[in-house]
Amino acid sequence: MEDCSLDYIPPHLHSDNRPIINEFNIGDYLYHRASPDVIENPYKRVSITELSHNLAGNPKNPLSSAEDVLFSIKSEEAFEKYEGKAICTLRIISLTTDRQYNKEFFQEKNGKKARA
Repeated sequence: MEDCSLDYIPPHLHSDNRPIINEFNIGDYLYHRASPDVIENPYKRVSITELSHNLAGNPKNPLSSAEDVLFSIKSEEAFEKYEGKAICTLRIISLTTDRQYNKEFFQEKNGKKARA
């Protein structure tokens, strides 16, 4: 994995030679940024190339917070954080017998969490 060269990215988001996490677990929170105009169903029109999530990790030693998903990781973009985006959160609740995840989706609205 390439080292991050963006000064504004907080240290807790740098890989620092940590192993890549390719999976998530029951109880995990996944954060995703979306445009407010698709907030009712932010996954309906997203392509696989646009799909990016931050993983919260262990609450006692979190990997990221919901707001971290707003940082731009593209050096060619002339800004540090996305503005006008909503934060969507998926909480993984359980795994079904057919190996699908039961999940809870909620989003930030006016600074308060709302179920979608």
